[in-house]
Amino acid sequence: MNCNEIKNLMVECLYGESGPDRKSEINTHLASCPACREEFARLSGARKALDKLQPSQVSAALKSKVLADICQKPRVFNKWLKYAAGLSAAAAVFVVMFITLFQTVPTIPVPPASGEEQPVVKKGGFCVTVYNDNLAMIRDSSTIQKLRAGINTVHFDGVTKGIKPDSVSFRSITAPSTQVLEQNYEYDLASASKILDKYIDRQISIITDDNKTHTGILAAFEGDAGSMSYSPSDYSIRGAGNGTVTISDKSGALEIIPLELVNTVKLGALPANMVVRPTLVWELKSDSPGEQNVEVGYLSEGMSWDADYVVIVSSDDKKIDFKGWVNIKNNSGAVFPNAALKLIAGDVNILKPEGRLRNEVAKDEMMWEDKAKETSGGAVGFVEKSFFEYHMYTLQGKTTLKDNEVKQVTLFPELKQVPVKKIYLYNGKTFGKKVRNILEFENIKENNMGVPLPKGRIKVFKADIDGQLESIGEDKIDHTPAGKKEMVRIALGSAFDVVGEWRETEHKWINDSTEEISCEIKVRNHTEKDVDVVVQEDHLYGSWEMAQKSAEFEKKNANTVEFTVKVPKDGGETTVTYTVRRSY
Repeated sequence: MNCNEIKNLMVECLYGESGPDRKSEINTHLASCPACREEFARLSGARKALDKLQPSQVSAALKSKVLADICQKPRVFNKWLKYAAGLSAAAAVFVVMFITLFQTVPTIPVPPASGEEQPVVKKGGFCVTVYNDNLAMIRDSSTIQKLRAGINTVHFDGVTKGIKPDSVSFRSITAPSTQVLEQNYEYDLASASKILDKYIDRQISIITDDNKTHTGILAAFEGDAGSMSYSPSDYSIRGAGNGTVTISDKSGALEIIPLELVNTVKLGALPANMVVRPTLVWELKSDSPGEQNVEVGYLSEGMSWDADYVVIVSSDDKKIDFKGWVNIKNNSGAVFPNAALKLIAGDVNILKPEGRLRNEVAKDEMMWEDKAKETSGGAVGFVEKSFFEYHMYTLQGKTTLKDNEVKQVTLFPELKQVPVKKIYLYNGKTFGKKVRNILEFENIKENNMGVPLPKGRIKVFKADIDGQLESIGEDKIDHTPAGKKEMVRIALGSAFDVVGEWRETEHKWINDSTEEISCEIKVRNHTEKDVDVVVQEDHLYGSWEMAQKSAEFEKKNANTVEFTVKVPKDGGETTVTYTVRRSY
């Protein structure tokens, strides 16, 4: 039942004349419709007032007529005042007393009746902040028009399908006292199959491929209409599907139509409680009628970004040109035209089950203020700033983020002539005999770098003898800050002419809790140049000390040391030995 049908049955329900099924249907509608619920409460109060006035000369029919008329048109008191002049004295007194009492009973604001203008949302601008891991902060600046003083039902559509409803924040700039009393997230999106399922027992018109129109009551729908599309502009479904629809004409005759022969299905309207786009429905209380500028923010899944880097190595392997890109992926189900875009680099802690941010990042973002201090890492595409314990990249200018789109934007200008060191890395327990080929540089301004590097993929190229760029390897880097001793290592693959050999030469126990382990590492170089090799040992667990060593080492962390040795050309070999004493 629609609202008008329910209103016609309200008086019947108030006087207990509705059957159990009809009463249940009315109660179900009232539970889901705030406007009818408020109207029913108003009429219930009116009936109580009528029951208190019991002139014996006033017929029950007159009381019912007064109440029914109020149900249809709540403000028809002038008509009844004129009508009272033609009644008996007692009846006239009754009507006048009722009207006087009814007008003095305070009522809460009533939502608009059918036909009255509804609030309209006019979209303004967007600001989208995207995090690395399938999370975004959406801020929507819109205008709500045609608001009335009191309670308004507002449909705020166009939100993402991955919205976290418990993260929604609403603020009216025009009237700060405006507040959301109730929020419902409607995501039962209209599809051809769902619409046909809900149109059973309703009239439709089907135009088949031979341009014939078949009109009747939809009696049955079987099959799959997934390939058919719904057009909200004219309430129609277009395209062919798999299955059948059955309609009955005025005489009750049934006609079965294969969906593969269907061109268009014309509907009267979209079924109740179905929406074309994900929608927030608010019961909005406002003291200021008219137009209000509002800001709405929420967290959403379905958006992410990552970085891609392109490195070109010089002919002597001593310099690189370094360029960064970002890839913004939008699979949120929403489009953000002409949006301000920010990217957050860093591992944001998220409580997965509830889908909430565990730290203050979301709260800070919802303040609609950028309190970050700009650093000198400016760029053509983005400006990099510090933000909380992360790095924020703000796009200069606006961009449109379409649904199911990957957008690529320059992260920073190309950094040229960055000094690099080509090294060979050998970890015998991990690599076997293979030696890794590594490019290493320090991320400092003196090296023409000195910019924070978000985690991402690095593709490395070098020109061949014909001047054509060829790929020489790919790697991934983690978030890397700028500064002294912040080294970036790019692993390109395994060296062909440099090999290693690792073995444990001795293992003995000094006592019940102390052991000594001796290892030998050999590296051979079959190239035409001497090479530096970093011998990495990353298995020194527990409490340990170096009892003997053949070369100096650098302790990288609690479990890892690195020996840097030179290996002669043309088959030369260098051996590293050490003994570590470990206690438990």
